[in-house]
Amino acid sequence: MNQRVKKRKFRISVRFFLMFFAFSSIAIGCFSFFISLYFSRILVEKEFASFQTLTSSFLAQSENEIHVMDNVSINILYSSLVKNNFARYLNEPEDKFQNFSHMLEIFVALNGADFSLPMIALYSREGDKIIMANYSIMEKVDMTTQDWVSEADRIKYQKVISRPYESNMLQQSRTVSSYYISLYRALRNENGEDIGYIETGQYAKKIFNSIINHQKQVDRDLKVYVYNEKGDLIFPYGEGTINQEQKDYYRIAGTEGPAREYVNPETGTKELFYSEKSFYTGWTYICVQDIQKILIPVRDISRILLYATIITLLAVTLISIYMSSSITRPIRDLLEKIHTTNIETLSGEKKFLQSAYDEFDDLNDAFHTMSDNLKQSMDELIHSRHREMESRFLALQSQINPHFYYNSLSSIVALTEEHREEEVIKFCDNLSRFMRYTAQNQPGTVTLSTELEYAQKYLYCMKVRYQSSLSYKIHISEELKNIPIPKLIIQPILENALKYGTNCAPPWEISITTESDQEGWYVKISDTGTGFSSESLEKIRVKIKNWNKETATDDTVENGMGLINVYSRWRIFNGEKYFFNIESTETGSTVILGQLRKGVSLD
Repeated sequence: MNQRVKKRKFRISVRFFLMFFAFSSIAIGCFSFFISLYFSRILVEKEFASFQTLTSSFLAQSENEIHVMDNVSINILYSSLVKNNFARYLNEPEDKFQNFSHMLEIFVALNGADFSLPMIALYSREGDKIIMANYSIMEKVDMTTQDWVSEADRIKYQKVISRPYESNMLQQSRTVSSYYISLYRALRNENGEDIGYIETGQYAKKIFNSIINHQKQVDRDLKVYVYNEKGDLIFPYGEGTINQEQKDYYRIAGTEGPAREYVNPETGTKELFYSEKSFYTGWTYICVQDIQKILIPVRDISRILLYATIITLLAVTLISIYMSSSITRPIRDLLEKIHTTNIETLSGEKKFLQSAYDEFDDLNDAFHTMSDNLKQSMDELIHSRHREMESRFLALQSQINPHFYYNSLSSIVALTEEHREEEVIKFCDNLSRFMRYTAQNQPGTVTLSTELEYAQKYLYCMKVRYQSSLSYKIHISEELKNIPIPKLIIQPILENALKYGTNCAPPWEISITTESDQEGWYVKISDTGTGFSSESLEKIRVKIKNWNKETATDDTVENGMGLINVYSRWRIFNGEKYFFNIESTETGSTVILGQLRKGVSLD
């Protein structure tokens, strides 16, 4: 014999805690992940943009200093005074010192009043050198030892920029040295003949002043490198041999694009990398930053989210206890009321539920209203036989199958145990509105749209009970919405359809549709059950035919919820214009209510 495996059950408070804990953990986890991802991406993108701006700024400042050197060099190249005096300096040894003084005056004029360059020099091809600096000298140099000469001869009058070099020749004190960068180009005379070379020099510190200040004052962790076209390291200067890391940076700049994320093979850290090449100097500027330094704000946010998670879990515990108590207590109280309700206690003293939800209060009010109306209806049936038809109408409004309410409350309990709080609230709302609608002792005429609205609430409650086994659809034509009909004329047909239309294997389907033609309008209520048996259908038709001859026996009161009662009320309401028909096959039944435009009945 197969034994059913008993499903493990938990208290609602435990289920609420687990549910809220899981939801909070997933929500905060996902939120933290996407926030971290989002801000990481934003920070990286902003840093790339900052790198671009910063690198361009470094490049522009360096180029500006090179421009000054280049402009002075070009002015010398095209100065007739320089060429003539330099020629006399070389060709008239007896007046060398006088020509040297004239040359210095010309250099001062070309260099400007603010002495923008610390050094200007002229070389003859034989090695005669004139230097204007903190102190000015004439000297003889070996041109074969100058590594820039061949390049200057090759490119003629274009500029040649040296690597940074250390020298104390330009200092007032020969005991102090500094790094310089020089710009060279060939010098020609008035006849276009090469007669020597021009050198303009500037402090390397001034050329790279923006980079040095940024690293000192703004970001000490930012790595900045400058390379010439040969791959020689220009900045930082004075470091000696270029290391492997610096070689890798130059290789990436030349082969893999200007901007990217890069894993440093030397340190294993992930870095942001941006490079830009100057078309004026041919130098390549590279900025490198450790990503972990950039993502410090993201780590701070993650720490805050961790604290928020701990606080949330504490709040979840309190909320789960409160929610479970606020939902289960009124349901148990209401179930206890139903179990203790009988004929003698129908109109007992109203007890209020300890509930924090309006839906439970509405349900409790509707239950007490229903109980009062049930008691009143029964008293009227016993003491007022002459009001038989009116009593049957009231009974129809108040004697909805008690099992429907019991099963509905059981469905609420089941939904609550499954943590479907929103469906509990929606179910209670639909149930309370339907109960209030059936319990209100108001005039028995409503519009077709109102009747179908509460029919839908009834079907929704039954849908919750039967779940996927039951489906329903309601369609009402726009022109028929405001047509008046007796209250609760459709609900008994739906109850009958559910009772007999579910006596076969699911799925079951119930549909309510309206039609209108020249003869009248109709409401069709259909199910997909096995249909009426021929004996039952014949019995109903006989009762319909003889309905005005029956008396109010116990059987008719019991069946007042059935099709005979519906037929009776519909016929009385419409007079000679009524239409009522039952269609039944092996695949389902259809009950049709209608109103003819002419007084011709079509039973």
